[in-house]
Amino acid sequence: MVADANRAFRPRALSANSLAPGDVHIWYRFTESLDDDAVRAEVTQLSPDERVRCQRFAFGRDRRDFAAGHALLRRVLSMYDDGCADAWTFVVDANGKPSLAHELGAQPLAFNMSHTHGLVACAVAHDAEVGVDVECVERGTDSRDIAERYFSAAELAQLDACPEGQRAARFIELWTLKEAYLKAIGTGLAHRLDTFDFTFDDAGGLRFNAPDAGPAAWTFALFAPSPRHRLALAARFASSAHGRLVARATDGDGALAPVRASFL
Repeated sequence: MVADANRAFRPRALSANSLAPGDVHIWYRFTESLDDDAVRAEVTQLSPDERVRCQRFAFGRDRRDFAAGHALLRRVLSMYDDGCADAWTFVVDANGKPSLAHELGAQPLAFNMSHTHGLVACAVAHDAEVGVDVECVERGTDSRDIAERYFSAAELAQLDACPEGQRAARFIELWTLKEAYLKAIGTGLAHRLDTFDFTFDDAGGLRFNAPDAGPAAWTFALFAPSPRHRLALAARFASSAHGRLVARATDGDGALAPVRASFL
Protein backbone atom coordinates (compact mmCIF):
# COMPACT_ATOMS: atom_id res chain seq x y z
CA MET A 1 0.00 0.00 0.00
CA VAL A 2 1.37 3.43 -0.96
CA ALA A 3 1.42 5.97 1.87
CA ASP A 4 -0.47 9.25 1.41
CA ALA A 5 2.05 11.78 0.03
CA ASN A 6 0.63 14.82 1.76
CA ARG A 7 0.57 13.00 5.09
CA ALA A 8 4.14 11.76 4.59
CA PHE A 9 5.44 15.27 4.08
CA ARG A 10 3.77 18.32 5.56
CA PRO A 11 6.21 21.21 6.07
CA ARG A 12 5.75 23.71 8.85
CA ALA A 13 3.54 26.52 7.64
CA LEU A 14 4.97 29.73 6.25
CA SER A 15 2.19 31.78 4.68
CA ALA A 16 2.57 33.06 1.14
CA ASN A 17 2.45 36.69 2.26
CA SER A 18 5.42 36.04 4.57
CA LEU A 19 7.66 35.85 1.48
CA ALA A 20 8.25 39.57 1.07
CA PRO A 21 10.45 41.20 -1.58
CA GLY A 22 14.05 40.50 -0.63
CA ASP A 23 13.17 37.35 1.34
CA VAL A 24 14.57 33.91 0.55
CA HIS A 25 13.13 30.77 2.11
CA ILE A 26 15.04 27.48 2.02
CA TRP A 27 13.41 24.15 2.83
CA TYR A 28 15.39 20.94 3.26
CA ARG A 29 14.68 17.34 4.13
CA PHE A 30 16.80 14.34 5.09
CA THR A 31 15.92 11.26 3.05
CA GLU A 32 17.83 8.28 4.41
CA SER A 33 14.96 7.24 6.69
CA LEU A 34 12.42 7.10 3.82
CA ASP A 35 11.15 3.57 3.27
CA ASP A 36 9.84 2.14 0.01
CA ASP A 37 6.26 3.22 0.71
CA ALA A 38 7.37 6.77 1.42
CA VAL A 39 9.40 6.90 -1.79
CA ARG A 40 6.46 5.60 -3.81
CA ALA A 41 4.34 8.34 -2.27
CA GLU A 42 6.86 10.92 -3.42
CA VAL A 43 6.78 9.50 -6.95
CA THR A 44 3.01 10.04 -7.14
CA GLN A 45 3.65 13.80 -6.94
CA LEU A 46 5.92 13.84 -10.00
CA SER A 47 5.07 14.55 -13.60
CA PRO A 48 5.23 11.67 -16.14
CA ASP A 49 8.54 13.02 -17.43
CA GLU A 50 9.99 13.25 -13.93
CA ARG A 51 8.94 9.66 -13.23
CA VAL A 52 10.77 8.49 -16.35
CA ARG A 53 13.88 10.41 -15.33
CA CYS A 54 13.64 8.99 -11.81
CA GLN A 55 13.57 5.41 -13.11
CA ARG A 56 16.71 5.96 -15.14
CA PHE A 57 18.84 6.01 -11.99
CA ALA A 58 20.52 2.66 -11.44
CA PHE A 59 20.63 2.83 -7.64
CA GLY A 60 17.69 2.98 -5.26
CA ARG A 61 19.12 5.79 -3.16
CA ASP A 62 19.48 7.97 -6.26
CA ARG A 63 15.85 7.31 -7.24
CA ARG A 64 14.83 8.10 -3.66
CA ASP A 65 16.66 11.43 -3.58
CA PHE A 66 15.47 12.46 -7.04
CA ALA A 67 11.84 11.73 -6.15
CA ALA A 68 12.09 13.37 -2.73
CA GLY A 69 13.77 16.48 -4.14
CA HIS A 70 11.28 17.07 -6.94
CA ALA A 71 8.32 16.31 -4.67
CA LEU A 72 9.72 18.73 -2.08
CA LEU A 73 9.91 21.49 -4.68
CA ARG A 74 6.34 20.88 -5.82
CA ARG A 75 4.92 21.00 -2.30
CA VAL A 76 6.91 24.07 -1.37
CA LEU A 77 5.71 25.93 -4.48
CA SER A 78 2.15 25.13 -3.43
CA MET A 79 2.81 26.74 -0.04
CA TYR A 80 3.52 30.08 -1.71
CA ASP A 81 1.13 30.03 -4.66
CA ASP A 82 -2.31 28.63 -5.34
CA GLY A 83 -1.60 25.32 -7.04
CA CYS A 84 -1.67 21.59 -6.35
CA ALA A 85 1.69 19.92 -5.90
CA ASP A 86 1.24 17.55 -8.82
CA ALA A 87 -0.09 20.30 -11.16
CA TRP A 88 3.03 22.43 -11.52
CA THR A 89 4.62 22.42 -14.96
CA PHE A 90 8.09 23.67 -15.79
CA VAL A 91 10.02 24.93 -18.78
CA VAL A 92 13.78 24.71 -19.18
CA ASP A 93 15.88 27.35 -20.91
CA ALA A 94 18.80 26.74 -23.27
CA ASN A 95 21.20 26.38 -20.32
CA GLY A 96 18.98 23.90 -18.50
CA LYS A 97 17.60 26.26 -15.83
CA PRO A 98 13.95 25.50 -15.00
CA SER A 99 11.19 28.03 -14.37
CA LEU A 100 7.43 27.83 -13.97
CA ALA A 101 5.53 27.36 -17.20
CA HIS A 102 2.73 29.52 -15.84
CA GLU A 103 2.30 31.84 -12.87
CA LEU A 104 -0.84 31.34 -10.81
CA GLY A 105 -0.23 34.27 -8.48
CA ALA A 106 0.40 37.97 -8.85
CA GLN A 107 4.12 37.91 -8.06
CA PRO A 108 6.68 35.89 -10.02
CA LEU A 109 8.10 33.06 -7.97
CA ALA A 110 11.74 32.12 -8.43
CA PHE A 111 13.01 28.75 -7.24
CA ASN A 112 15.84 26.28 -7.38
CA MET A 113 16.29 22.72 -6.14
CA SER A 114 19.15 20.34 -5.37
CA HIS A 115 19.60 16.81 -4.06
CA THR A 116 22.48 14.67 -2.89
CA HIS A 117 22.76 11.40 -1.02
CA GLY A 118 20.56 11.75 2.04
CA LEU A 119 19.52 15.40 1.63
CA VAL A 120 17.24 17.43 -0.65
CA ALA A 121 16.62 21.18 -0.58
CA CYS A 122 14.90 23.98 -2.48
CA ALA A 123 14.87 27.77 -2.28
CA VAL A 124 12.10 30.20 -3.23
CA ALA A 125 11.98 33.99 -3.57
CA HIS A 126 10.07 36.76 -5.31
CA ASP A 127 11.78 38.99 -7.88
CA ALA A 128 15.17 37.31 -7.53
CA GLU A 129 17.42 34.77 -9.17
CA VAL A 130 18.23 31.96 -6.76
CA GLY A 131 20.53 28.97 -6.80
CA VAL A 132 20.88 26.25 -4.17
CA ASP A 133 23.29 23.34 -3.98
CA VAL A 134 23.67 20.48 -1.50
CA GLU A 135 26.61 18.09 -1.29
CA CYS A 136 27.96 15.34 0.95
CA VAL A 137 31.30 15.99 2.60
CA GLU A 138 32.14 12.31 2.11
CA ARG A 139 32.28 12.42 -1.68
CA GLY A 140 35.27 10.11 -1.93
CA THR A 141 36.89 12.23 -4.64
CA ASP A 142 40.38 13.64 -5.02
CA SER A 143 39.44 17.15 -3.95
CA ARG A 144 42.94 18.58 -4.45
CA ASP A 145 43.05 17.41 -8.06
CA ILE A 146 39.59 18.87 -8.79
CA ALA A 147 40.52 22.14 -7.09
CA GLU A 148 43.63 22.48 -9.26
CA ARG A 149 41.46 22.15 -12.36
CA TYR A 150 38.51 24.34 -11.37
CA PHE A 151 39.27 26.63 -8.42
CA SER A 152 40.84 30.08 -8.51
CA ALA A 153 44.33 30.63 -7.12
CA ALA A 154 42.86 32.26 -4.01
CA GLU A 155 40.55 29.31 -3.36
CA LEU A 156 43.34 26.81 -3.92
CA ALA A 157 45.55 28.69 -1.45
CA GLN A 158 42.92 28.68 1.30
CA LEU A 159 42.24 24.99 0.67
CA ASP A 160 45.94 24.21 1.09
CA ALA A 161 46.01 26.30 4.27
CA CYS A 162 43.31 24.16 5.91
CA PRO A 163 44.34 21.49 8.39
CA GLU A 164 44.24 18.12 6.64
CA GLY A 165 41.25 16.96 8.69
CA GLN A 166 39.18 19.96 7.56
CA ARG A 167 40.21 20.01 3.91
CA ALA A 168 37.47 17.75 2.54
CA ALA A 169 34.76 19.85 4.21
CA ARG A 170 36.33 23.11 3.02
CA PHE A 171 36.47 21.82 -0.55
CA ILE A 172 32.77 20.93 -0.44
CA GLU A 173 31.90 24.30 1.10
CA LEU A 174 33.61 26.14 -1.73
CA TRP A 175 32.16 23.81 -4.35
CA THR A 176 28.56 24.21 -3.13
CA LEU A 177 28.88 28.01 -3.12
CA LYS A 178 30.26 27.99 -6.65
CA GLU A 179 27.52 25.63 -7.87
CA ALA A 180 24.83 27.76 -6.20
CA TYR A 181 26.18 30.89 -7.91
CA LEU A 182 26.23 29.22 -11.33
CA LYS A 183 22.69 27.96 -10.83
CA ALA A 184 21.53 31.45 -9.82
CA ILE A 185 22.96 33.07 -12.96
CA GLY A 186 21.64 30.16 -15.03
CA THR A 187 24.82 29.07 -16.78
CA GLY A 188 25.70 25.86 -14.99
CA LEU A 189 29.15 24.39 -15.45
CA ALA A 190 29.46 25.99 -18.90
CA HIS A 191 30.80 29.01 -16.98
CA ARG A 192 34.46 28.71 -15.98
CA LEU A 193 34.69 28.10 -12.24
CA ASP A 194 38.05 29.86 -11.83
CA THR A 195 36.72 33.24 -13.05
CA PHE A 196 35.10 33.94 -9.65
CA ASP A 197 35.89 32.90 -6.12
CA PHE A 198 34.83 32.78 -2.50
CA THR A 199 37.19 33.34 0.41
CA PHE A 200 36.42 32.78 4.09
CA ASP A 201 37.41 34.85 7.08
CA ASP A 202 37.83 33.82 10.70
CA ALA A 203 34.64 35.57 11.83
CA GLY A 204 32.21 33.36 9.91
CA GLY A 205 31.97 35.64 6.90
CA LEU A 206 32.76 35.09 3.26
CA ARG A 207 33.85 37.32 0.41
CA PHE A 208 32.74 37.00 -3.19
CA ASN A 209 34.88 38.15 -6.08
CA ALA A 210 33.57 38.04 -9.66
CA PRO A 211 34.94 40.73 -11.97
CA ASP A 212 32.44 39.87 -14.71
CA ALA A 213 29.36 39.68 -12.45
CA GLY A 214 28.42 43.37 -12.82
CA PRO A 215 26.55 45.41 -10.19
CA ALA A 216 24.01 43.35 -8.27
CA ALA A 217 22.63 42.84 -4.78
CA TRP A 218 23.86 39.36 -3.88
CA THR A 219 23.16 37.18 -0.85
CA PHE A 220 25.31 34.11 -0.17
CA ALA A 221 24.92 31.70 2.71
CA LEU A 222 26.48 28.40 3.69
CA PHE A 223 24.72 25.95 6.02
CA ALA A 224 25.64 22.64 7.67
CA PRO A 225 22.31 20.79 8.07
CA SER A 226 24.29 17.80 9.37
CA PRO A 227 27.98 17.03 9.91
CA ARG A 228 27.89 15.10 6.61
CA HIS A 229 26.17 17.73 4.47
CA ARG A 230 26.63 21.28 3.26
CA LEU A 231 23.98 23.53 1.72
CA ALA A 232 24.77 26.75 -0.15
CA LEU A 233 22.45 29.54 -1.31
CA ALA A 234 23.08 32.27 -3.86
CA ALA A 235 20.47 34.94 -4.56
CA ARG A 236 20.62 38.00 -6.79
CA PHE A 237 17.99 40.68 -6.28
CA ALA A 238 16.80 43.41 -8.59
CA SER A 239 17.02 45.95 -5.76
CA SER A 240 19.57 46.47 -3.00
CA ALA A 241 17.04 45.82 -0.21
CA HIS A 242 17.75 42.56 1.59
CA GLY A 243 14.97 40.83 3.49
CA ARG A 244 14.93 37.71 5.60
CA LEU A 245 16.89 34.56 4.87
CA VAL A 246 15.18 31.58 6.52
CA ALA A 247 16.27 27.94 6.25
CA ARG A 248 14.09 25.25 7.80
CA ALA A 249 13.81 21.48 7.83
CA THR A 250 10.42 20.21 6.71
CA ASP A 251 9.97 18.41 10.04
CA GLY A 252 11.83 20.92 12.23
CA ASP A 253 10.62 23.58 14.62
CA GLY A 254 13.30 26.26 14.23
CA ALA A 255 15.41 27.95 11.61
CA LEU A 256 18.88 26.74 10.73
CA ALA A 257 21.56 29.40 11.19
CA PRO A 258 24.17 29.77 8.45
CA VAL A 259 27.75 28.95 9.29
CA ARG A 260 28.86 31.67 6.85
CA ALA A 261 26.98 34.43 5.06
CA SER A 262 27.54 37.52 2.95
CA PHE A 263 25.10 40.25 1.93
CA LEU A 264 26.44 42.43 -0.88
